[in-house]
Amino acid sequence: MRTFAVASRLVWIWCSYLLSTTQLPAQVNTAGIFGLIADSSGGVIAGATISARNVETNLARSTKSDAAGAYQLPILPIGSYEVTAESAGFKKEVRSGLTLAAGDRLRLNLELVPGQITESIEVSAQTSLVNSDSPDLGVTIDHAKVANLPLNGR
Repeated sequence: MRTFAVASRLVWIWCSYLLSTTQLPAQVNTAGIFGLIADSSGGVIAGATISARNVETNLARSTKSDAAGAYQLPILPIGSYEVTAESAGFKKEVRSGLTLAAGDRLRLNLELVPGQITESIEVSAQTSLVNSDSPDLGVTIDHAKVANLPLNGR
């Protein structure tokens, strides 16, 4: 009986340790963009450069697509973005009007058209309101909403 008590205590201590070291989800104020880069025939483009520029702050982040044509820009501050994709032998493509809120993970598949480097394609679009890639919900609360909250007895 004493062995069972010691074993159950060790299991409890071990579980407590695991729970205390596990990262729990927290409030985030970042978003991400990910997707695939392909050519007009559907073939993936490896090594394409993808840049996301915050229109308000002019902060730019860039990455390259992997061998499968996939790219990720995971930790972007919330705001309005312009995404640019370019690769040698293809026209540069620019997508603007992309708004990221807290916790968003925007899937943005880009298609590059063969052409000279001096040519570019610019597309202005709005993102969809439904995020089909993640069940997470996020809300951005601005300063005006916080200032107008009722005070409870203060």
